[in-house]
Amino acid sequence: MTVSCHKHSCQEEIQLCLISLGSDPLVGYNREVAQWLYHFGSVRILSDRPRPIHLPGDVLWTEVLPDTPRAGLWNRAVEENKYPWTLLLERGEQLDLDDLHLTGRLEEGRWPVAYIRWKREEEIDRVYHQPRLIPGGWVAPFDGLDIPDASRSMLKRSILFGSGFVRINRGAHPFDALRGEPPRPGEVDTPTWKLTMGEFALDRKNPLIAASQFRTLLARSDLLPSDRLTALNGLASSYAEQNRWEEALELTNRATNGSPYQWLSYLIRYRILDLSGDKGAARQALSQYEEVMQKSSQASMDRRMSRVELIRRQVHLDIGMGDLTRALEGLDRLVDRVQGVERHNVVLRAIRIALQARDRDRAAQYLIRIKNELAREQASPDHLQELEILMDGMAEEGWFELLLPVYEWLQERDPANETYRRRLIVALSRTGFLSRARRMMREA
Repeated sequence: MTVSCHKHSCQEEIQLCLISLGSDPLVGYNREVAQWLYHFGSVRILSDRPRPIHLPGDVLWTEVLPDTPRAGLWNRAVEENKYPWTLLLERGEQLDLDDLHLTGRLEEGRWPVAYIRWKREEEIDRVYHQPRLIPGGWVAPFDGLDIPDASRSMLKRSILFGSGFVRINRGAHPFDALRGEPPRPGEVDTPTWKLTMGEFALDRKNPLIAASQFRTLLARSDLLPSDRLTALNGLASSYAEQNRWEEALELTNRATNGSPYQWLSYLIRYRILDLSGDKGAARQALSQYEEVMQKSSQASMDRRMSRVELIRRQVHLDIGMGDLTRALEGLDRLVDRVQGVERHNVVLRAIRIALQARDRDRAAQYLIRIKNELAREQASPDHLQELEILMDGMAEEGWFELLLPVYEWLQERDPANETYRRRLIVALSRTGFLSRARRMMREA
């Protein structure tokens, strides 16, 4: 089966199925339901609740038993769908309708991938790559109970990921409710189950159990390439947590040699090299990550560092290696990506580095910027104190032309501050404004 996509024609061949158990399935989804009906050929909801009275009549509703395993619900949604494709969505997930990459052709042998993203650590996204767009009418494509796994079906039919993708955002891990819970009786020991249990063990700081899960997987021959890549990275993370750094680095090399288009291997490599004191190699690992961070990862589970956090860490390494010019270039890239107090901190840091590098032009650029920003906003005492310290350093360099407009502004905003007044007089004297300096001295 091949479905050509022109404008919304491809999406018209898709039935979106929302699976919701345990609460009102339309809380937070009323507006989305109308959008789904516009974008897709059909909308169906599987729920353990009765159909709401206000639900639009063209939304299909199926009432299910509350304790039905997730894989059973996913299989039912696919098996009973008369449309060519089924898009599976769970309650609590937000489908990014502005980023549907389903143009071109949908082919039964190349399933679009769903990038399911949530944030666990600050500035680090967790990403699952799951098969959520499945040809309609397929019988039991998912194994497992609470953690569905389509790898057996994909391997049996030689299915590849391709033909576009969709993005789904979540507030937590897709299987977060299973943390710390014993498996349901009869749960199948699938690759996705083992990868998830390994990931949970790492989150609990139990790398020995995690390593056991990942090693068992890597010994299997019936493994999707995306799952094998995830298991390699998982085992590398487990070894890194045990300070088995050489083995961890070897695994990251195996992973990137097998597929350079993934993220976690480079971040593991960076962390190990940074901790071992090899700042240059750590910086190179971050550069390698930067080259692929905008590419789609080929791992089924991955972690993506934000651009802002990447630049922060690059700047930190550059400073540690004494490469102040490169550090300033990084701060140039960082300053417009952050806001408020954090931006003030970046600007002040740039002044400090420019002073160390004796980069007068950069110091001038950022000094005017911090003056203008603090003038527009309520300047905090801490920022003013750090600015004064930096200006003292610039005075020692003799950069009074740069300091004069800032001391004028400081003295104007706080006329009673005798320190500002004295420093303004010095700046006036050193920049040739002697008559004005004398006048200020007589007015004392």
